[in-house]
Amino acid sequence: NNLALQYILESLTPYGKKHINIPIIPSIGNNDVYPHNSLLWIDHKRPGKNKRNSVLEFYAALWDIFIPHSQMKTFKRGGYFFVEISEKLVIVSLNTMYWFEKNVFVGDCKKKERTAGGVHLTWLEKEVLIPARKSGKKVLLSGHIAPSSPLNFFPKCLKWYTVLTYEYNDVIIGQVYGHNNIDHFFFPLTKKDYSLNIRSSTPVSDYFFLGNDVDPFSTLSFQDTSNEYTIDSVLDNHNNKPHKPCFPDCGAGWIPEYIEFLLRHYKEISKEKTVLKPIFVSPSVVPAFNPALRVFYYNNINTVKDEKKSVDFQILYYDQYFVNLTYWNSLSQSKLESLLGYEKHKRSWRKRTGGDHLFEIEYRSSESFKTSVEIDNPGYWKKFGERLGGASGSENKKQVLELRKMWLHFLTVGLIAEEEKEK
Repeated sequence: NNLALQYILESLTPYGKKHINIPIIPSIGNNDVYPHNSLLWIDHKRPGKNKRNSVLEFYAALWDIFIPHSQMKTFKRGGYFFVEISEKLVIVSLNTMYWFEKNVFVGDCKKKERTAGGVHLTWLEKEVLIPARKSGKKVLLSGHIAPSSPLNFFPKCLKWYTVLTYEYNDVIIGQVYGHNNIDHFFFPLTKKDYSLNIRSSTPVSDYFFLGNDVDPFSTLSFQDTSNEYTIDSVLDNHNNKPHKPCFPDCGAGWIPEYIEFLLRHYKEISKEKTVLKPIFVSPSVVPAFNPALRVFYYNNINTVKDEKKSVDFQILYYDQYFVNLTYWNSLSQSKLESLLGYEKHKRSWRKRTGGDHLFEIEYRSSESFKTSVEIDNPGYWKKFGERLGGASGSENKKQVLELRKMWLHFLTVGLIAEEEKEK
């Protein structure tokens, strides 16, 4: 972790720690802890003297230049914080480990009981979202593990989190995550899963602590979803199918099943009249596939010509960068050993990448996905998902397959062979 921090600082702060001009907002992931996937939670309100969390204390010291001093106590207790990067924009670092189903040290969010996930969600609403709404600010949520399904989050934590994203949709401009290593997007749970009717002056979180006879979702009208598709049912059905996965050699065994789930998800979402902004999952910089980095662009006061015009901080588009491992692995050992001091080889770097950098552009969302409107426009992504799912009716089978091949290429950062895309 110290080495990773060193690399980040060298990349983004070439003039040293005292000259950081780009806000750096890290978040804790499942590979940042030991044992793997496990992060202890210590309730600071419980009786007893030892209330220190050694893991969070470690990261508090490691990231002290990133975490606002006023939030250091909160971070040491929960591993989350937020940064106001302008007068009207707040970025939140969520600790998704406390909602993560594989974290054996915590459980699901519960009513009438303080839990790691529940305390975190209450903080998110009462310390970030409500104040942001009152002051006219926008919020970007960021974290490691995406809230894609109960395979990632505890069921009640996932529903509670999703209720917040619905209730504060006017405040939240986007959600960005990682963890899965693959490049994709999905939508929050829809009203097929539950209908929302609790918008009021009462915070969502208070519905989880109203007394013995009040269920957290008693105000939500659940419909029978026994026949609905879920990622769990898709995986179960897939395992029982006699045919082989769509491309079994594309990587980890779960990927074909997850792709099938996503395509069904897009098709089902197309039936909804309205959807929330999509959740974006970026591919990883670690070489699960080709290493990748993503740069989002949003409008701010510098991109709006009329300074009197209201600035909504909409996400406009993103550029996706990657490292072509096939190319770099073909270099001689001497060149590979000299990568850290690549000044000697600027000519060869320029010849391959058009610049001095290891990363090169893979695609621009505004071009490849033709996002002529803001990228956070849910209607566009709903339509794009509809096309991927083959439910648009405006394209023939061949056009749908070509679109899916492009999507699959980007999803694994260019590492699916053409013959596997065909499958």
